Amino acid sequence: YQRRVHGMEVQKINESLMILLEHITEYKKFMPQALLANLDDTKENENLSNSESKQDKLANPNKSNENSSKDRTTSSNSRNFTHLGTYKASITYVVISLPPIYDNNTYGRLVDEVHSRIIASKGVIDYFNENKIAFHFNAAASISEHRSVACSMALEILSIPSGHKWAVGISTQTTFVGYIGGHSIKAFVVLGEIKQHAELLCEVALNLGVGIALDKKMAESINGQFETRIVDVVHIKRNNTKLWIYELTKLIKRSEHNEWMYELAEQSKTNQSWDLAIKALLGDSPSNGIQLLNELEPDCNSNDFQFIRLKKIGNALIDRKELYSQLYGLNPMTNFEISLMEA
Repeated sequence: YQRRVHGMEVQKINESLMILLEHITEYKKFMPQALLANLDDTKENENLSNSESKQDKLANPNKSNENSSKDRTTSSNSRNFTHLGTYKASITYVVISLPPIYDNNTYGRLVDEVHSRIIASKGVIDYFNENKIAFHFNAAASISEHRSVACSMALEILSIPSGHKWAVGISTQTTFVGYIGGHSIKAFVVLGEIKQHAELLCEVALNLGVGIALDKKMAESINGQFETRIVDVVHIKRNNTKLWIYELTKLIKRSEHNEWMYELAEQSKTNQSWDLAIKALLGDSPSNGIQLLNELEPDCNSNDFQFIRLKKIGNALIDRKELYSQLYGLNPMTNFEISLMEA
């Protein structure tokens, strides 16, 4: 009889535990992602520290591991949610524009697929609304090779069938991140212009019809791993600077055969020639840019939308430049001066 009573009590405890776990799973969906990332990161660091400590003790029984454990935990402590204050980190910030879908089931499925890929890549959600999902790498949780990880994940996003074109903006910077607040309220923040840059890149990608838009620093950091090319330039009036827009086209696949090195070198030459042409076209020499693009035409896909669009822009810039020179006697006139005059 006592065994039966104990068995019933254990069963009730198990049932209550399962209900509690279900509730915790639901609550986690509404918790700040930075907090969950910190908890996971702390757990991984503790497991790594304990594993290495055991190995150190076996190898050197008389050696103290105080200094080594201190070195391992220094960087993780700065990311710990119990410590207020910001710290400098090299991070990657990504903004994804969600397709305009009004069916709740389809929309929910797409959000779940995007979120699962973000979590699998160890990204941390910064904000989420009906139009966009924004997240970062190597800010709330440490991750090596965060730039290439972000690009690989973005290419996976483009492969999700939605019936609409995806738009992704990716920027990278060294900036200040961390927890701010007081004893009663805390929040994880990413400071600096990186968020605005990523949001702008996402909007540009949406308007230009490119899948993934990068800034110059991001494109240079993944050179040799992914193929990129310049597709536009944005003039930022606030600080009177130019933000060059790069398109991420594909991952460079390395085969075991020697042919891939030759193909990579040829493609690299083509990409460099393309970038020179677009910089001239969107800079001060649209006529030179058009000439360089015409030389690249045999190597470009005849249906390449960006190639067709940029040639039209170049021809329009040449005509407009000549018109303004005749009207205002400005010769030579840069496209930037023309855009300021029109504004």
